[in-house]
Amino acid sequence: MMLKARIENGAVVELADYEPWPDFHPSLVWVDATESVRIGQFYADGVFSDQDPHKDMPKYLQALAALNAAYQADVDGFNRAFSMAYLADGTSQDTKQTTIRAQYAARKSQYAADVAALKLSYGV
Repeated sequence: MMLKARIENGAVVELADYEPWPDFHPSLVWVDATESVRIGQFYADGVFSDQDPHKDMPKYLQALAALNAAYQADVDGFNRAFSMAYLADGTSQDTKQTTIRAQYAARKSQYAADVAALKLSYGV
């Protein structure tokens, strides 16, 4: 006899061991389960767990919003500095703009690394 768990919104909502297995509507998601699986457990990536894999999502989204805001503020600063170099720096314009471009490229790389680290720390 094969035990199956019905998954809804990432959680086990029903267990069944019908023989023969009926043809349920395709919108119902059934996965193979063991005797240790219980209703109320979470299911993600083929693994049953008592821990909600999405419980930290609000914290992740808040941290991501802060990271995005800091990055955007830095980019705005680079844009202002670049424009000021264009408008007011005469012969040193090219040197200053080249420096600002390099700073922007470094900040962009750091932002990408920060987002990747954030995703890793929250399991996203």
